[in-house]
Amino acid sequence: MTIKLLTIGITAAVLLTGCGPKYYTTKVVVNPTDHTASVIAAGEGREFGFINHANLLNSAITYPLQLAAEKTIEAEKQYFSITAPTEISNLAGINVNTAKDYIEKCANNGFAKSLVWLTNPCRIAGGDLNYPAGGKLNIKMYDDKDRPADIASYDAKAILVYLKEQELMAQPH
Repeated sequence: MTIKLLTIGITAAVLLTGCGPKYYTTKVVVNPTDHTASVIAAGEGREFGFINHANLLNSAITYPLQLAAEKTIEAEKQYFSITAPTEISNLAGINVNTAKDYIEKCANNGFAKSLVWLTNPCRIAGGDLNYPAGGKLNIKMYDDKDRPADIASYDAKAILVYLKEQELMAQPH
């Protein structure tokens, strides 16, 4: 009887917490001439449990921001602006330029939403919202000296610090 209850408990925990594989593949194309980049972060595999649909979608939306920050630093730049999709584009006048604001605006799915309706307000995630195919951002990278004053931009290092502090950093496999 105890073993049955333990087995049921473990099975329920796995299903409700969404334990399962997370595989990330990426494609980042950086144009060194004009310092633009296309960031595609794809999630592969499926996770178990209904709770994790929100987490999976939020990860598909957040991971491209992480990659954008990492690639900006690798390109020896400090800042970047999102140029696409339009719903979050700094060039379209969207004044979001911190990881916290980005997540609040774009990756705001929680348990309640996973039961009713998942959202993708910034149009970053692709595919079925329950099992998103990943996310995509286009960015423009800047130094401190060429960063436009009239366009909001993200501080790449601050993005990574915030994601680490909030335990939102994704690790590609």
